[in-house]
Amino acid sequence: MKIVFAAKGHEYLIEGLKELGEVVVFNEGNNNRWLVQADILIVASLPIVDTDLLEKFPSLKALVRIGSGFDNIDIKVLEKRGIQFIRVPEGNRDSVAEHTLLLIIGLLRRVNKAIAKGFKAPWDREGVVGNELKGKVVGIIGYGNVGWEVASRLVSLGCIVMVWDPHRRLNPIPGVKYTSFEDILSSCDIISFHIQDIKNGYLFDIEHLEKVKKGVLIVNTSRGNIVNTEALIHGLKSGIIGGLAIDVVEGEPDSRFLRELKTFNNVIVTPHIAGHSQEAYNKMKELVVRKIKYSLSI
Repeated sequence: MKIVFAAKGHEYLIEGLKELGEVVVFNEGNNNRWLVQADILIVASLPIVDTDLLEKFPSLKALVRIGSGFDNIDIKVLEKRGIQFIRVPEGNRDSVAEHTLLLIIGLLRRVNKAIAKGFKAPWDREGVVGNELKGKVVGIIGYGNVGWEVASRLVSLGCIVMVWDPHRRLNPIPGVKYTSFEDILSSCDIISFHIQDIKNGYLFDIEHLEKVKKGVLIVNTSRGNIVNTEALIHGLKSGIIGGLAIDVVEGEPDSRFLRELKTFNNVIVTPHIAGHSQEAYNKMKELVVRKIKYSLSI
């Protein structure tokens, strides 16, 4: 079994993959003969998997996507070629859910200001009085693996949780209510995005900004391109958005928006690390090998 590894940032998987066969790290200088013989291609949010890329892999049997999203993958081309598509969204769902809570609580407790003041003596607590999470109305956009985990944690912490999902994939747990996208915009104190597969345009744009509660907190740990960053910046400047916490952003990793976002003291940005924890790595190692063996009957 020949495996091409193109999942930058997930190199911890390589050692485990070696039990399945030979592994080579993909780059533009790879030997074309090796690519022609490859059985499995491992990717993350990059590279873009389209017809042009797949032409380099005529013998490919399976494409493995590390993580939950697949917006960089042309599913129709895979189906046309008969290439099996393997995902491991459950591998890092706990990690992403916990990171989401970190961001939500960080916004509520004004952690950016608090940390800055904590390093200045004498201590000054003026301007860092925060808010509690309990009792807040939280809207979850996308009720899949991660959305479910976030919702269950928020319910246990005393939140009122509303969810919207275009596919209504999972039944709501007690304390979680399915509702419309519009109701979430108008009713929620906090809106958290956990949706992966919006193909065209933005899910949240300037017109949606006009429908939210004033002072709403926005959190995004899913995909940067589902939310219009210019609309978010407008909302921050106007005071419509009371705080923004993102682990993803349009144009990452070198987004043109980062410099402007840095000027706000009610914005938290982390560098797409929500799914990166030692426990998630261990689960991914096991799941990737197991799913490849099962799918290809190895």
